[in-house]
Amino acid sequence: VLQVMVSFKSVACRHAIGQYTVDGAPSSTDLHGYPMITYETSVKLHHTDAAGLLFFGHQFALAHDAYERLMEEIGFSFAHIIAETSFLVAIVRAEADFEAQMNVGDRLTIRVTVERLGETSYTLAYELIRPDRGRVGAVRTVHVCIDKKTRQKRQLPEDLRLALEPHA
Repeated sequence: VLQVMVSFKSVACRHAIGQYTVDGAPSSTDLHGYPMITYETSVKLHHTDAAGLLFFGHQFALAHDAYERLMEEIGFSFAHIIAETSFLVAIVRAEADFEAQMNVGDRLTIRVTVERLGETSYTLAYELIRPDRGRVGAVRTVHVCIDKKTRQKRQLPEDLRLALEPHA
């Protein structure tokens, strides 16, 4: 199962044991009122091309890091899913928009929200934000739940659905 990236809307962060902040201001919802998770990172040298600009494929890697943080925050780390559940989550669609240049060393806030929560799948939306320039990119990913043994599509487990629901 290939895991890629998560889809985007706008995100800030809230979870069961605390609240993250964006630019020092507590936030639990995006501009549309959707609860979100915020992940802080920076563009590393290995994320860039020879010109020092973010290589296009690494926008997905940065978003996936934020996705993993979301899953950990809601109690579904990938270590747990792989070792202890009867399902996997496969990314079946991934898209990205580059809205402004991202350079090595740039600080980024990645906001993640659940854009759509279906019976067998969910869509995540990510915004990449530079503190000095605002939104510089967006990623969207569609995730389908599959049975670990048969690799066939299946219903999202109820506990996963309930964990994702507050972020939808």
